[in-house]
Amino acid sequence: MLGLLDKLPFKTIYVNEIDDNIAAVFSQNFNINPDVRGVREVTNEELPEHDVLIGGFSCVSFLIVSQNPKRKGIKK
Repeated sequence: MLGLLDKLPFKTIYVNEIDDNIAAVFSQNFNINPDVRGVREVTNEELPEHDVLIGGFSCVSFLIVSQNPKRKGIKK
């Protein structure tokens, strides 16, 4: 999976990841340093010029919820 991104016809110019540990692993794997602030703290003016902006759900939140036996998470 990691090598797949190098083959796609786009360049990642900005990454936001609030968790320092995840940001460090991302940096090691993809050679880009994520912005570790909360995404709500980032202003439009701070984003680099771009053609496409992609965002998604927080994977960590889903992982924590789904692994806690007291919570039903996304599996009901």
